[in-house]
Amino acid sequence: MEYHKEHGRQKQRRLVDSSRSDAFRRTKRNITPTSSPDMKTLVLLPLVLILSELSLASECGRSYEFWELHRSIYGEAAPKAPAFPWYAALRTTQFDHHRNSTSGRGRIFCAGSVVGRRWILTAASCVVRSDDVKVLLGFKYTKRVDPLKRVYDVKRTIIHKDFDVDNWANDIALIEWEMKYLGYIHEHPSKNHKFDGIRFKTTQPILFNRHVQPVCLPKSDEILSPGTSANTTSLGVDRLHQVESPLVGTDSGSVRTETRAGFCGVDPGAPLTRKQLFDISWLYGVSSGGPRCGQPEGKFTRVTHFCDWIARSTDREVLCQEGNE
Repeated sequence: MEYHKEHGRQKQRRLVDSSRSDAFRRTKRNITPTSSPDMKTLVLLPLVLILSELSLASECGRSYEFWELHRSIYGEAAPKAPAFPWYAALRTTQFDHHRNSTSGRGRIFCAGSVVGRRWILTAASCVVRSDDVKVLLGFKYTKRVDPLKRVYDVKRTIIHKDFDVDNWANDIALIEWEMKYLGYIHEHPSKNHKFDGIRFKTTQPILFNRHVQPVCLPKSDEILSPGTSANTTSLGVDRLHQVESPLVGTDSGSVRTETRAGFCGVDPGAPLTRKQLFDISWLYGVSSGGPRCGQPEGKFTRVTHFCDWIARSTDREVLCQEGNE
């Protein structure tokens, strides 16, 4: 009898010990590194990055500085974003005498600004006589390999009906580009030192991200005062660059800026922007013809004067910020 009682007590102790061991193992699993803050960060990081990319669909005017801060916070190891992701270069094989060359076929002859998912704002003088135009987006280097560069076909151009080729009045136009890109520009020197062009085609739709981003359009009743500083973006020797210039005058349809020493030959159609709250860039001017070296002023078409025309021409896909009531 005593033997059976002792045997029963030992069996019960083994069951209790086994239960405690299982509980310990379960507890140990619950406090593994996956629940530590560092591991949680690693697990959530991809989701944060995806959500931040998706949020760009409703944003505009975010530039290089914003994405560098983004990278420093989240430790993202992606290529650096272009400093001016709304900058668009217009390239053609028709004009080989223009100064800016690219690593692909043809030459850059004008510029523009991304203002919508399929719209670029540029100068009418750029497209009134131009054929075989391609749109280059998402780049910052002009004469070297740039894996971020994309090239798009032009679907149609809309030139302001009152554009005057003699005095550059109403020098503004819209480009609607195809909702697909022709491919990466795969560039590498061959034996004859020429660059290969487009390597493949795809029908992937355009998505805004850190590399391609629209610039914001200000209120239609907003006019910058003389002395206000604005930024002129243009092609440099091998990359995009920007120079701050003070405004020297504004009228109903144009803005004039002082030409800085050592900075001339702004590409026609290039953007004149100004940063405001939260470092958001707003588009105030489109380079009209571009100031030549030695001229004291640069002339830009005033964007806010054409807000109604932009809205009508794009079926209200592109709108300026609402003005004061």
